[in-house]
Amino acid sequence: MRQLPGSTLTRSTGKTKGPTNGNGMLSDAACRSFITLFTRAAERHLALAAEDQVRVAPLPAGARHDPAEPEIMVLTISGFSFKLLTLFHIDTGSSALQAYFRKPALELGMNDVFPELTNLCCGSINRDLGQHFSHLGMSTPYTLHRQCLTFLDVLRPAFVERFRIDINAEVTLHATLCVVAYAPLDFTVSPFEVAETAGELEFF
Repeated sequence: MRQLPGSTLTRSTGKTKGPTNGNGMLSDAACRSFITLFTRAAERHLALAAEDQVRVAPLPAGARHDPAEPEIMVLTISGFSFKLLTLFHIDTGSSALQAYFRKPALELGMNDVFPELTNLCCGSINRDLGQHFSHLGMSTPYTLHRQCLTFLDVLRPAFVERFRIDINAEVTLHATLCVVAYAPLDFTVSPFEVAETAGELEFF
C-alpha cells in the first residue's frame, strides 16, 4: 500500500496504550493523533456561532461508560489500513439539544442541523488524515439504536476512546472513537491547529 509522506506503517511491538489500545496495532503517537483530530474538529464544527464554547474531554481511562442517550449517529472513514468509526451519542428528544441544534431563520431543526455538523466535523478529520494516508472514503451520517454498541467488540477494535462534549455549559452529549486497524499504524499530527481549506459541502 502506498503511504503519503509523514505516515509510517510499523511492525507492532506488542506495547499498548492502556486498556483503550488493546492489541498494540496503534502506536501511542497514532492514538494521540486520533484524539487530537477529533477534539479540534468537534470544537470547531459543533459550534453554531463564533461565541459558542465547545469543550471536548476524553473520559477517564478505564472508567465504565454506559451512555444514556438512546441513539448513536455514526460516520465512518475507511482506508486500506484502518477504519475509523465516529459515534455521537444523542437523544433526539432532548429539549436542550433541540434548542441548540437548530437554525430558525432557515426553518431547520435538530434532525437537519446535527447531521450536517457531524458531517463537517468528520470531513475535517478525513481531510487531515488525508495528509498521512491515501485513498480514504467517508460515509454520510446514519443513525442506529444504542443497542448496536454491544456489537463494537465484534469489529475487534485496536483503539477506543470516549469523550464528553459540553457546549456553553448547557448542552452535553458523548462521543466514541473506534479504530479498526488492518495493519500497525504510526503517524503524528501536530497538536496545534492549522488553517483549514475549503472541503466539505454544507447543505443548509
